[in-house]
Amino acid sequence: CVTGVQTCALPICPNLGIFLTELLVPSMRLRGLRRIAKAYRPSIDLSICLQQLGFYDDDGTINESDGKDSRTHCTEVGKSWLISCGCVIDGCKFITKDSNIHAPDTKKVNSLI
Repeated sequence: CVTGVQTCALPICPNLGIFLTELLVPSMRLRGLRRIAKAYRPSIDLSICLQQLGFYDDDGTINESDGKDSRTHCTEVGKSWLISCGCVIDGCKFITKDSNIHAPDTKKVNSLI
């Protein structure tokens, strides 16, 4: 999840570096997704793809705040992000051959206007 990236980046990004990291993560994930879709034909396991894209770490610990398994939550977030990028998911497989990768469809509205 993005919160996982934030907690991992805090020690190595002092002061306001975390905000720069947050801006770079989506574009790096999209670039990585395109490389994965090109390299792994016809399919790849969904958990391996999400791990390589940085949606969760290897530990899969329990989140103390809500008691929910953080790996399951990040899998749901990552799966919805992949679908918004045009990926075809069949069960626990990411079908790279049938996917048309594009920038994710975001529904956030800029509130700076």
